Amino acid sequence: MAPNAKSGSNLRNRGANGASAASAKPTVVDDISEADKLRFIKESGLMEKIASSDDPRFKDLSRSTATPGLFAAPTTHAQAFTASLFFVLPLAALYVWFEGLVHQQYGEDVPFATVATGKLPTVVPALLAVVFLVHRWVNTNVVQYGMAMASVGLGARMLYLVLGQHTYGAMLAVPGLAVVWIYCVAQMRLPLALGSLALVFAYTLAYLVGTAEPATEYPDVNMLF
Repeated sequence: MAPNAKSGSNLRNRGANGASAASAKPTVVDDISEADKLRFIKESGLMEKIASSDDPRFKDLSRSTATPGLFAAPTTHAQAFTASLFFVLPLAALYVWFEGLVHQQYGEDVPFATVATGKLPTVVPALLAVVFLVHRWVNTNVVQYGMAMASVGLGARMLYLVLGQHTYGAMLAVPGLAVVWIYCVAQMRLPLALGSLALVFAYTLAYLVGTAEPATEYPDVNMLF
């Protein structure tokens, strides 16, 4: 009985050693990088099937494996506020530059530093409120269509002032309209942005055609002889 027991023990040891060696041996899957694994999963269409499933576990998995983009919508108020700061700073600088150009256009000696110190204390909080609200819910249809309608109104009003109202006071309203209009167009979905720009272009064209002066009528050349 002892030799049989010994041989059985040897067989078990060999099996254990073989299993440990097999587990330690790298497989083909281990040689594939994480980026390639994610690419294979996306190309297989598995993530789309998981996203369309009603199982909440699959929805959590889909959100956890999603790759966030550079301008991905924030998920919390703190993230939205932080992201809003990065948008407000260039928008505020653009506002100061636009208003400085208006002053220079009408020969007013108003330095850009004076514009910044005089307008930024009121402009920055207003921009921060607008950008925060838009950026927090930018992926909702209500905000998207609201920005589309607002951009049409802002663009049409701005071009009306630029083309038809050449007074100094009217032109001072252009920088604020231009900054908000640019931000709305940048945040809209591409079809909505193109549609709003087309409507603004159509309004501008109709305005130019409607206000064009009639051509000067020249006398008949034959009447001169």
